[in-house]
Amino acid sequence: MENQTDSTGQTQTDTTLKAQASTTSHAKKKCVFNMNKRATLFMAVVLIIVGALFYFKGLFIAAIVNGKPISRLEVIRELENTSGRQALDALIVKRLIETEASKAGITVSQADIDAEIQILENKISKQGGTLDLILAQQGITPDQFREQILLRKKLEKILENNIQVSDDEVNQYFEKNKITPPTGTAENEVKNQIREQLKNQKLSAAADKFITDLKSKAAIQYYVNYGEPAPAPEPPAQAPTPAPANPPASMQKQ
Repeated sequence: MENQTDSTGQTQTDTTLKAQASTTSHAKKKCVFNMNKRATLFMAVVLIIVGALFYFKGLFIAAIVNGKPISRLEVIRELENTSGRQALDALIVKRLIETEASKAGITVSQADIDAEIQILENKISKQGGTLDLILAQQGITPDQFREQILLRKKLEKILENNIQVSDDEVNQYFEKNKITPPTGTAENEVKNQIREQLKNQKLSAAADKFITDLKSKAAIQYYVNYGEPAPAPEPPAQAPTPAPANPPASMQKQ
């Protein structure tokens, strides 16, 4: 009887030990599986990060010289050191003009910009050039040029009453300078060129005063010191035009 009891107890003990061993083995396998899973996930994340850095390396690296990278941050710092003040001043002027245009309810449509660019392209084409080539030579992208046109058109509308050119002013300029229209060119066409030239002169003078007044009245707080104040900003650039070797025939004097 006792032998039977001992045998039963031994069997139960063996069963319990086997169960514990099985549980321990399962736990170890689960632990190893989890560790492998975490390692795999970690490697996948690392590969994704490395791949993203390689694919978007242009976001961080400007160039690599003999295996040594030049970061975009270095480029930005260099640009700030050489022309940071001028760039900041241009952005301030842009913000001030946009604010004034918004107050006055002034808007410029894409159609207005397209029309202005078309006029400029026609003028440049007559001189044997192309707008795209001139922009490329000056390092200006089409989008940047459109931004310049947009800002200039807003400024023109703000200062509209100060930049009008009368017929008397055109005639006086025409007669005073004794301008002779070239063969095949109508006098009215020459006078339209004179009107545009005088308008640009007025715009430049009015814009300079307008921007100076805006800056003097604006609450501008500087948090970065770029050294000496930038020179007085020019009004938003007019369309670039090729510089002819000789003065335009339409402006030649007798």
